[in-house]
Amino acid sequence: MFTIRKAKVKDAHKIAKLGAALLKHHEKFDKYFSSAKGIEEIYKKLFRAAIYSPKSLLLIAEEKGKIIGYALASIEKRPPVYKLRKIGNISDAYIITAYRRLGITNQFIKRIFQWFKTKKIKNVELQVHIKNEISKAAWSKYGFRAYVERRRLKIK
Repeated sequence: MFTIRKAKVKDAHKIAKLGAALLKHHEKFDKYFSSAKGIEEIYKKLFRAAIYSPKSLLLIAEEKGKIIGYALASIEKRPPVYKLRKIGNISDAYIITAYRRLGITNQFIKRIFQWFKTKKIKNVELQVHIKNEISKAAWSKYGFRAYVERRRLKIK
């Protein structure tokens, strides 16, 4: 059975491999998400910073010492034109394919929402690629609804 816990600095290099896998997964939908050179090193630095930040929560799922998934949440500030200034953001959630549909995402969500509540955050956002039907359905199951559409144009 798996356990969920906060990531430690020593976990960063293992989680970085999963971060790279998440990006590779997104690249299947859109080359816009192609990873930079040295992506694992970049992710390792990003995850170390998240571990030390009071505005971030990096969770891992592990089974028998093997990291099988991770989720990254943070508190972000919206522009000063809005009354609601602080929101929660779930930027990453990835589970190795063989371990999906075991309730890991559900456990991540529970822990993340508990953490947001302690920080007095009531509104949470995340992004899902428009072509990623599986993730859209999964996040909808937890109550997330589309509320804005982002558009992109490559200037020639």
